[in-house]
Amino acid sequence: CDLQAEPGRFASVTPGLLFDNGFVSVDETGELSVRAACREDNATHAVDFEFDAKATTPLFDNFLHEVMEGTDREEKIRFAWEFIGCALLRAATRMQKAVFIVGGGANGKSTLIDILISLFPAGSVTSIAPQDFASEYRLAFLRSALLNAVNEAPDSEIAASATFKSTITGD
Repeated sequence: CDLQAEPGRFASVTPGLLFDNGFVSVDETGELSVRAACREDNATHAVDFEFDAKATTPLFDNFLHEVMEGTDREEKIRFAWEFIGCALLRAATRMQKAVFIVGGGANGKSTLIDILISLFPAGSVTSIAPQDFASEYRLAFLRSALLNAVNEAPDSEIAASATFKSTITGD
């Protein structure tokens, strides 16, 4: 077997995720498509089950309804689903948003993070605190991550830093 390096091969990765039954991607308008996988997708993450557009998640939906509060609960739940989908399909930087889950203790934050981590393919989740984004060594791990999940973040002006902003937007 002759394996050769291809410089820049993964510089352009099609936003999507490889499933057993094809490559699922999302376009700029938010439309999902499922098609046969091809080498040009440069898929770096895969799951070992089939994509089912009609699948339902009643337990997770109930959990979200229990932990989300406020009159805008349904909007928060829609945003959560959108963010999860974009992160799984490597399209989250298009949203140019970071998600911070805030609230008192014992209200489901850690459980939600644990559930999110379990949804992602092995090796696709990092846990790099925002205050460590300035370290080029730690920041490099985010390059191949689909999700960066941190249970505790300090109360500081992290979101105001240029490094944080450029990391979130994919620059």
